[in-house]
Amino acid sequence: VCMTIRWRTDLPTSGRVRFGLSPTNLTATTDEMTVGTEHEVTLTGLTPATTYFYSIGTFETTLAGGTTDFTFKTPPLTATPTRIWV
Repeated sequence: VCMTIRWRTDLPTSGRVRFGLSPTNLTATTDEMTVGTEHEVTLTGLTPATTYFYSIGTFETTLAGGTTDFTFKTPPLTATPTRIWV
């Protein structure tokens, strides 16, 4: 399972995404090797149906994230039945 994180910066830089299973324990990182202001980092090897917390930034500093507001949930491997009433 993978997830892509995108963001912009004012100045050209390389991007880094830190992620993990809690906002205070972002132990995994994925780096962007190109320099620019439009950033796109794909996180791979993620566990299905799991909530991850993340932060975005550069190699040196965190620009945003590391809180409960910065999360994503990976999709399950198989579809689950859903009932909708309208």
